[in-house]
Formats: sequence, structure tokens, C-alpha cells
Amino acid sequence: MLHKQMKSTESSAAPRSDGERVVPTKKAMAKDLGDAAMYSACPICHNIFEEDDQVVACGNEDCNAIYHANCFAKLEGTHCRKCGLKLK
Repeated sequence: MLHKQMKSTESSAAPRSDGERVVPTKKAMAKDLGDAAMYSACPICHNIFEEDDQVVACGNEDCNAIYHANCFAKLEGTHCRKCGLKLK
């Protein structure tokens, strides 16, 4: 349900030529995600989300990790801290 509320930056997950699975990220405002964002913390800075924070979520439906947009920009190698998949 979280992913239905967010805008995808890519159409679908696709394996790269080296076999690594790449999943699309989703962008939204924290307030639009309801409890999923309002009662969780960013895995980078560990701060909770404020209503008007821009957030980026892992596109892996089994993961649902949510990052502050500015924290996501600093993510080394753009691998999700929760599920380990490459994010695009």
C-alpha cells in the first residue's frame, strides 16, 4: 500500500548486464505516506520524518525503507541499507 501512494521514478525493476538487480525508487512527501513515514526513522541519519520532508523509498516491495531525500543523495553506492538492492 505504501508504494501505491508514491510516484515511481522508474517503470520496473530490471537486472543489469552484470546480473545485479536494480529497483526503482519512489519519491513523495512524508505526510502523504501516513504512518509508514511518520512513525519510522531514516536508516541514514536515524531522525524521524517531519510531515513536509521530501522522502525517497526503496522500490523493493518487501523492503519499504524510507530515506530523507538529502540522505538518499549521500547513500554510498546507492544500495538500500535495509535490503541491499541497488536503487536507481
